[in-house]
Amino acid sequence: MILSSLRTASFRNLADAEVFTGAKDVFLVGENGQGKTNVLEAVYFCAYASSFRGARDGELARNGEKDFSAGVKITDSETNTAAPGVFGEVLVKFEKGKKSVLIDGKRVEDRKDLLSVAPCIVFCHDDMEFVAGSPERRRWFFDQALSLYDPVYLDDFRRYRRVLKSRNTVLRDHALRRLSGSPEPLLDALDLQYVQYGVQLMEKREIAARLFSEVFGPLYAEVSGISGIMVRYIPSWKIAGGDEAAALLRERRAADLSA
Repeated sequence: MILSSLRTASFRNLADAEVFTGAKDVFLVGENGQGKTNVLEAVYFCAYASSFRGARDGELARNGEKDFSAGVKITDSETNTAAPGVFGEVLVKFEKGKKSVLIDGKRVEDRKDLLSVAPCIVFCHDDMEFVAGSPERRRWFFDQALSLYDPVYLDDFRRYRRVLKSRNTVLRDHALRRLSGSPEPLLDALDLQYVQYGVQLMEKREIAARLFSEVFGPLYAEVSGISGIMVRYIPSWKIAGGDEAAALLRERRAADLSA
């Protein structure tokens, strides 16, 4: 299965055109600032409906434009025709401040549906942040990789983010005196979910780091001649399980409410 073409409209500085990419190897050649990375970003945008550069959707439109779109066609690698049982076209549009994703002309409500259609991986100089960047960027790497490998992980990650957002909202509203009554019962319920999903994510990240090291270590040794290199996951929660995490949150409850 290959991406046989890329079509863009008002995307960054790219021309409004369809570019055929149905070849084993495709090379982008040009001076700096001509749009080579923008082409990769457009492909990635079709695969995940987001930018790998971290740009907001509105920032992807060409200067002076507000709306844009990017689409790819997916074909069988041998016949160069739509593969049986495989989606033939993905189109992601941003119009009037709203984003929509269409697979074979049918709108999908959840971007998760894209993961099984046209997954892709981008390697760029920003990937150095995996080694030298912040812990958030390293977690982002594993979150991205695990979301491709394990659909359940993506569901748990989304639930975790929703619960965390709700918990922070309760704490903020309490601090601003927007809540009537004690926030304790609501925080008790949210903390149970927060711990449940948080521990699940930690366990899967730890397994992913171990599996990653099994591949990365030998490759690094072959290239550098230095053996014994490994990646180890050290979670911010220094706990052994859900019970300890729940106890830790209870200890911090007073500090959270007074912040």
